[in-house]
Amino acid sequence: TCALPIFARRPWDSTADMLTGLPERLGVPPLPVVLDLRNGSPLRILEVLRAQRIPYVARVDASTLLRLPGARGLVGTGRPLPAATVAAAPDVRTEAVSWQGPDQQRRMSQVTAVPVVLARRKPFGGSGPADAPLVLLAERTRADQHPHWYTLTDMVDLPVPELVRLGKLGLRVDVDHDALVDERGLTDFEGRSYRGWHHHVTLVSAAHGYEATRTAA
Repeated sequence: TCALPIFARRPWDSTADMLTGLPERLGVPPLPVVLDLRNGSPLRILEVLRAQRIPYVARVDASTLLRLPGARGLVGTGRPLPAATVAAAPDVRTEAVSWQGPDQQRRMSQVTAVPVVLARRKPFGGSGPADAPLVLLAERTRADQHPHWYTLTDMVDLPVPELVRLGKLGLRVDVDHDALVDERGLTDFEGRSYRGWHHHVTLVSAAHGYEATRTAA
């Protein structure tokens, strides 16, 4: 039999716990967190980030519910609207942004920026992440295409190009994952215990961290 933990938690709950107290544990000022919330619970994690005063750039689904602050000439402004609908609001600004991917190739995107707030799914007292001003970025390769990449951020004062480049750091995860598998043997573990798997993953991560630090130096 396989010795598995007796508890099971949702991934976004584990992420929220990891982020709680992170600046204090690391002894550094809060730095922007880049994360992917397309398959999670945005409100839960963003609530933790706001409470910890940690700025963020989060990739979200086109169906993420948002609100447009104030009247913007869009029918149903007071109702929660999907990010895809919000990005199509009138009088939004779109600009061309150049960014560089992990492969060092330069790319160009058309990016629409819209001031938004999160939509509350149910009432709750006091202020929360749903009250905080945010910016939705909707990105497309060409102006005549539908957006394929949606990002939420609370760094509303940063220029759009800088926000886009921060968000693209998430692409580095795929590159690092491939290196963990192909070069460090992440998927080579053949044991049957959770403890053995945990030791294996820890050593692989340490080896990858050492090599990444050495290469950067």
